[in-house]
Amino acid sequence: MVTKVNSRCYRFSNVDFEPESRSLFWQDSTVSTLTYEECRLLEMLCYHAGEVLSARILYASTSLPDSSFSQHQNSLCSLLAKSYRHGEKILPLDVVGDHGYRVALPQKTYQRQAEVIPNPSEPDPLD
Repeated sequence: MVTKVNSRCYRFSNVDFEPESRSLFWQDSTVSTLTYEECRLLEMLCYHAGEVLSARILYASTSLPDSSFSQHQNSLCSLLAKSYRHGEKILPLDVVGDHGYRVALPQKTYQRQAEVIPNPSEPDPLD
């Protein structure tokens, strides 16, 4: 059984970010999976799109369990690296001097329809 559900999506010029699946959907139909921490950071930046958020504010607002500030900084660095595709910056994630980080306003925020395939090890509630 396959279920179709709506999930939130942020569309930029060449990439879509879907927080629920922790995925970046590129224009060439490939998908990059983000770590949980990278996803939370990008989701927070998208929520505050256009605003500059310091690393400390991002760290405090994402409320990630069991992470130190240095691990948080490593996740920001890896997220910045994932914003490039074939040597070109695609995801509009910027470092703004010593002030913090900013993601440009998405072209569109919408509900993307995704298919959810249940785990076969879980019993079907209809049986």
